[in-house]
Amino acid sequence: MSMSDKSRSHRRSCCAAIAVCAAIVPAVADAQDAEIDRIEAIERKIHGLESELQRLKGELGEAKQQLRQSRSEALRAKEGARQAREAANRASRPCRSSGLLSPRKASR
Repeated sequence: MSMSDKSRSHRRSCCAAIAVCAAIVPAVADAQDAEIDRIEAIERKIHGLESELQRLKGELGEAKQQLRQSRSEALRAKEGARQAREAANRASRPCRSSGLLSPRKASR
């Protein structure tokens, strides 16, 4: 093989390599763009989930506050009912300290 044949062969090999690289580079760039797009989509999803989490934490805090308030009101109502029962029981019993008796007991 002569020197010019080697040179032509070498040039053809180089051109083929360049053509292959020229075909591969856009594909790699597209693949990288696709990965970047996926990463950005995941980051947007994470941001949305973080926002949702903050909203839910706020709602949970409000619900806890309402529960504490309801429990407090229930305890006050229960205590009020207990006091009303005691007052009703005291009112239905005869007064022993005053010496007064009910009409039945006085007639005996």
